Amino acid sequence: MSTTRSTFFRSSMMAASPGTRCRRSRIRFSALSAELNKLLGMDDFVRLAEAFGGTRLFVPAKEVDTKVERALGRDVARKLSRRYAGTYLRVPLAREERARQYRARGRSNAEIARALGITETGVDKIFRRMPETPRKGTDPRQGQLFPLD
Repeated sequence: MSTTRSTFFRSSMMAASPGTRCRRSRIRFSALSAELNKLLGMDDFVRLAEAFGGTRLFVPAKEVDTKVERALGRDVARKLSRRYAGTYLRVPLAREERARQYRARGRSNAEIARALGITETGVDKIFRRMPETPRKGTDPRQGQLFPLD
């Protein structure tokens, strides 16, 4: 009986290993990030991640006088309460989206690293993983003065 118990204990520990949880969480968070981005728009999604990223946020049915309304405004609170009323929302950190936004605003890697709570090397890795690395201060609405051939 002790052999069965120890085998069960080891297998349950392996199933709950940190690497497995991270992979599963990453999948859930990326799907949630896409859903929140679609619901709120990129700017409000980034503001939500800056204010509440990495926390569980209770979304009440009423959007008046809530933490979300005070931090992000009534419009964002209304959108969230319509979709997630009465539930806890695990707000993603959204580091890639935030890094892209900060780079578009002209921030340096050091400033981005401080805002995201990671190292400059971490910021470099985030940008290397992106299919199109955003250049500092780029705005998609503005053309290039000297086009590269």
